[in-house]
Amino acid sequence: MIENLESIDASMAYYTRSCDSLISSDTFMLSNDEFIKELEFILSEQFSWINNLRLLVEGQRSIFIQTDASKHGFGLFYKGLSPKNDSIRQLWEEVYIPYLNINKFAAEILI
Repeated sequence: MIENLESIDASMAYYTRSCDSLISSDTFMLSNDEFIKELEFILSEQFSWINNLRLLVEGQRSIFIQTDASKHGFGLFYKGLSPKNDSIRQLWEEVYIPYLNINKFAAEILI
């Protein structure tokens, strides 16, 4: 079963990298409205992930939690977009730091 999960994980990483290169091209550029809609969805998913982590820690749920920040939620969204404007890119990078810290903390809790 672990080998199957690793195979699925490797496939997802490959497809994610492929999508990242597509979404960062001018052909598939998101409009502001599309960006906001995607960001709202990703934030909703992230809050769901945090709630699942809380339930897992409290012993109310026994589920797998992905703690690799680049493989779920906001991490996938973040890696797929790289703002060209320097000041926006700096803010974008600053937003990513708390996300990384949450995932690092989750990994430490679940060890």
